[in-house]
Amino acid sequence: MPKVPSKRGSMHIKKKTQGTSNEISFSVLDAINEETPNTESNSPRTVSGLGKISVFTLPNKQGNDSVASASGFGMSRATRSKSKRAVGGTASLGPASEVMVRKQRRRVSKLLNIAAVLALLGILVFAGGRFFNSFMERQTQNQSAINEAISFLEQTDEAFVALDQAIAAPAQSDEASYNKILEDLNAAASLLDRAANSAETVVNARESDTMVEVASEVKTSALARKDLIEKGRTVLIQGAAAKTATELVEQAWETTLQSDAYVRDATVLAEDSSRANIEAANGLTTKALDGFQEALVLVRQAQSAYPRADLSSLEDYLETRSAAQQNALVSNASLLEGDRAAAEANSAAFNENEEAAAKIAASMPENPAQPIIDRYAEVGGASDAAYQDIRARVARADAAVREYRKL
Repeated sequence: MPKVPSKRGSMHIKKKTQGTSNEISFSVLDAINEETPNTESNSPRTVSGLGKISVFTLPNKQGNDSVASASGFGMSRATRSKSKRAVGGTASLGPASEVMVRKQRRRVSKLLNIAAVLALLGILVFAGGRFFNSFMERQTQNQSAINEAISFLEQTDEAFVALDQAIAAPAQSDEASYNKILEDLNAAASLLDRAANSAETVVNARESDTMVEVASEVKTSALARKDLIEKGRTVLIQGAAAKTATELVEQAWETTLQSDAYVRDATVLAEDSSRANIEAANGLTTKALDGFQEALVLVRQAQSAYPRADLSSLEDYLETRSAAQQNALVSNASLLEGDRAAAEANSAAFNENEEAAAKIAASMPENPAQPIIDRYAEVGGASDAAYQDIRARVARADAAVREYRKL
């Protein structure tokens, strides 16, 4: 077998290659291939044995390198070697082609990476756009909810103005106006519930600190106004009851004064015991008794209208005056019948009851409705104070809402 030449001189790294800096040039491999002897197993020289003439060798041509081909034409060994390399090159890629393929693969890989990055950026932009649109939509919804809640608050302003006026000047209000105010407050309470619910939605969303702050003030105002309705209703009811009771007592006292005048006139007539005077006195005494009874009914109605006030003294006074008039009527009737003993006994009872009534009257205030006024000042005053405290809370919350409306 021919000796394979040493590859030490051809296996080296070139300073400049066709590939990248970390590749072994394919020119080195070319040099190795060119130096390696062509040893084919089916060469004519090996088939016939060493030193023998090949059956394909023409006579007198042993010294030439040409041999006969299958078609009878000769071909030099150098030409045959080159043709074999040419045929072998068509079977696989050459070194330059392999480098080109690798470069194309790297370019394709880079393009794929760039495409992946662009796709990721597109996804991020799309997701960011969706998030921004969703955020803006939520902001719009929250803004609408706040405006709606403020609108509900504003719709209750008129009812609270009327409430303030009624509480500030209860004497100028009557039962009809109280009923109208209470009816308007019931409708306002429903609007305040809706305002508080709308504001609570914005507070729970926590999308914007400014919106959360404003929504919190709106909710505070709505809840404070609801408390104001309850306190105001208490003040109105107590005020209306006290006012009604006061009016009833004043009416009862006017009737009492008129009845007392009848009693005085009847007493003057009774001094002359003639039948005509006694009969006239009976008529006046009957009017007085009816008046005291009517006044007593009015006082009891006042007590029922405002149970907190103590009207028992006035009630006792009227009952005693009524009993005295009954004694007077019995005494006069006894005189007309000639029963002087019965007349004197009932006359003494009359005087006794009148004296007892006078003592009761002495302990009563100058204004018989004063117990109602005092009790209302005590109980209603606490309600008024609570009302004013809550009203201050409403004012503070409303001020914050107004500042937001100015923006």
